[in-house]
Amino acid sequence: MFVVLLCVIFCSVHADVSIVKTTYGPVQGVVHDNYRAFKGVPFIAPPVGALRWSDPQPPVPWGPEPLPVLDYKPGCPQYCELPPHTCPDSLSEDCIYLNVFTPRMENISTLLPVMAFLPGGHFDQGTSGCSLYDGSNFVSNGSVILVTINYRIGFLGWLTTEYLTGNFGFRDQQMALKWIQQNIAEFGGDPNKVTLFGQSAGATSIRAHLVSPFSKGLFHKAISQSDPFPLPMRDKDDATSFGNLFVKQLGCSDIQCLRSKSTVEILVAQKEVESEINLSRPIELFLPFVPTVDGITVPYHIFDAIKQGTFYQVPMIIGDTSEDALLFVYQAANFSLNDVEYEAIITAIFGLDVISVSEEYPPYPVFGDKRPLLSILGTDYIFECPARYIQQLLYNNSNTTPLYLYQWNHALLDFLLWGNNYYCYGRVCHASELIYEFSGIELHRYVNFTAEEQILSQSIMGYFTNFAHSGNPNIGPYKPTLEWPLWDPNNKLNIQFATPNIVQKGLQDEYCNFWDTIGYLHGW
Repeated sequence: MFVVLLCVIFCSVHADVSIVKTTYGPVQGVVHDNYRAFKGVPFIAPPVGALRWSDPQPPVPWGPEPLPVLDYKPGCPQYCELPPHTCPDSLSEDCIYLNVFTPRMENISTLLPVMAFLPGGHFDQGTSGCSLYDGSNFVSNGSVILVTINYRIGFLGWLTTEYLTGNFGFRDQQMALKWIQQNIAEFGGDPNKVTLFGQSAGATSIRAHLVSPFSKGLFHKAISQSDPFPLPMRDKDDATSFGNLFVKQLGCSDIQCLRSKSTVEILVAQKEVESEINLSRPIELFLPFVPTVDGITVPYHIFDAIKQGTFYQVPMIIGDTSEDALLFVYQAANFSLNDVEYEAIITAIFGLDVISVSEEYPPYPVFGDKRPLLSILGTDYIFECPARYIQQLLYNNSNTTPLYLYQWNHALLDFLLWGNNYYCYGRVCHASELIYEFSGIELHRYVNFTAEEQILSQSIMGYFTNFAHSGNPNIGPYKPTLEWPLWDPNNKLNIQFATPNIVQKGLQDEYCNFWDTIGYLHGW
């Protein structure tokens, strides 16, 4: 078998390396100076018509003629309010494709590790087919294959009712991972070395893959970036109640009616439902669309799964940005918050624990707008401290599995990349690391890194690709000048990505010890 796989690589050097065989037919991409790009590769049948709100089906084979996969496909239907270069250029329900970036074929001497990326976007926005996730530089050094994956979003991807099982977007992701197992060797990738990585909603998806029995064996390492762990996946009853609001908004009572509605009608109804606040669970306002814990595809919540030992144990990197919650706070409140409003918000979320929370994050030393304080509280509670807590749970229940923790602490100083409607210039907002992590040629038309930022970009790409090779960010093609230490509850060491990178000890210990005590289930 290994000889056959090597022949896939070496024998094809003398063939047209822009053409690659897949299970459903050959595809033809574009060969650039240092890499190859295959954009818009089908891995499921378009989820339209009778396949809308159906489990993903294999695509129809297209025969012996190569299918051109030269450009990104449209993004899934959405109202996109993400930063520039992140939203899709066009929209269609026929949007579920993946993109493969590889080194030049002559630069591949053995099967390479594969990195499969799930983009974020609140589960209702974004796309893998955008310049932010351009993989040109990511693969140019010849060390990995990169696959970026689209999946259904909004109610088209996550609708649960009495007659719909939900989790359609999650099953799309699983189909993509199966496609990688079946096809990636033809592109020069090793199906036995797949690292699943994702940011925000993509990281929350990884949380679900770690507990899904149908994802086991489809990937072998994981990198979770800014997963808001305390924002829960929905139980089936809760997901059904949420879905019924959407169905009622459309005036439907069965699947035939739902499938008769236009994309515009679906988006309008979705926007109406998203704007409603569940006063009994106000924290859902921050992430209304999530995978459903249905007892089958996703059997458990992540906290329960780790405590029970019913999760897929793989080497993991977990981390976040130092001001992860700031963007969400300022988007939710585009006006100054006073003391009374601040106390009302934390009371709604933390209930009987509000007194201790207010004592830990008191409003009175801070004059004026309380949004900065709420951003600090939100970053600690939603991102930084639960990341450490998850590491603790993983260590306690799988202490032989390598675990690494990071914090990103470098601000993106470019208005063109944040846009006029964002509050992140000079701040280390949610997703601040992504431009450095991918650093694609397409984005460098708009921004130039300083010498220090180039080193920073090389380091995060290097550590991550090393991890894909070995399960250790220090061992691989990239030769770091700073060793990223293993995390364990005794040393509490993590790397901080900055200019320059440093090793930290006891990240946010004072505040995280407090949150560990009162727990991360408020608003559930």
